[in-house]
Amino acid sequence: HEDDLNEDEDKEKQKTSKGKCSTDDDKPLFKHDDSDDDDDDNHDHKDNKPAIPLNTSETTQQESSQQSTSTESNKQQTEENQHQQQQMKMSRDSISELMIMSQDSLKQRSTDSLEYEQELKYHQS
Repeated sequence: HEDDLNEDEDKEKQKTSKGKCSTDDDKPLFKHDDSDDDDDDNHDHKDNKPAIPLNTSETTQQESSQQSTSTESNKQQTEENQHQQQQMKMSRDSISELMIMSQDSLKQRSTDSLEYEQELKYHQS
């Protein structure tokens, strides 16, 4: 009887699995995907051709608007550049200071460690 029950369960499982992913539903999906891919390939080439000129016309409009305000932006850029240079100079100064400080601290540490080693040797002997 147990074997019969197991077989029945297996059959039921197969039924449910078939119901969940029936091949009938899958077939039109695959056909649909394939047709989509084919269409996409054709459409891509067709769509890209008009899209490119549209993009270039947009960029030319942007460029022309930029040219009209170019003098203002140039002033702004020079101010920003000067500011950046000042910041760079400050950062260079601070970096050199930090370098000096770190070197000093390293020296201090090395002397400390030397003294410590000497003390250890003294205590060991």
